[in-house]
Amino acid sequence: MTSTTLSAGTADVIRQALGAAQRGDLSAACRIAEDGLAAAAQPAPLHALLGMLRSRAGEPEKAINHLEQARRLVPEDRTVLLNLAVALTDASRHAEVLAEITPREAAADGTGRLWRLRGFAAQQEREFGEAVQAYEKAIQAHPNDWETWNNLGNARTGNGDHDGAVAALRQALELNPASAPTRLNLASALILIGEVEEAETLLR
Repeated sequence: MTSTTLSAGTADVIRQALGAAQRGDLSAACRIAEDGLAAAAQPAPLHALLGMLRSRAGEPEKAINHLEQARRLVPEDRTVLLNLAVALTDASRHAEVLAEITPREAAADGTGRLWRLRGFAAQQEREFGEAVQAYEKAIQAHPNDWETWNNLGNARTGNGDHDGAVAALRQALELNPASAPTRLNLASALILIGEVEEAETLLR
C-alpha cells in the first residue's frame, strides 16, 4: 500500500479488509478499514486502502477524500497518486488531475499510466497541446496501446494537426481493426484532409 513499515495492528486491519473485499463484500471491507482508521497510529496506509476500496465500490468522491489525505501523508507514494488520479477522473474533476499529475510526476512513472491519465484530463479540458504531449509520452511506454493511439488522434484533431491525427488513428485501427469508434474517428479525420472517398469506404 505504502512504503511505510506497518505496525501489527494496521497490518491486521488491512488483511481483514482485503479478505472481505476478496469475498466480494466491499461494504464490510470499508467498515473494517474505517473502524481501524479511527484508532490507527498509522493512518496513511488505511486512507490509501479506503481510497482503493471506495473507488472499487463506485464511490469516487469518498475515495478522493481518503486518497487526498494519504497523498498529504505520503507524497512520494506513486500508487496513491495513481489511485487519486483515477478517482478524480471518475468524478470528472479533470482540472485537478492536471494539477496532481505534473509532467515531472508523470515522467517519474515508468509505466506510462500517469501520462495517459494526464492526456485524458487535458483532452477533457480542451488543452489539446498538453494532451498530445502526454499521449505521445504514454505511447513511448506502450506502443501497442490502440486506445491511446486513438486518443492521440482525437487530441491532434483538436490541436489542428489533421495529418498527424490521421496517422495516429491509422495506427490505432491497425492495432484493433474491430474498433468501430476508431474507424469513425479515422473517417472524420480523413474528411478533414480531403480524403472523402477513403472515408466513405471506411464507413461502409
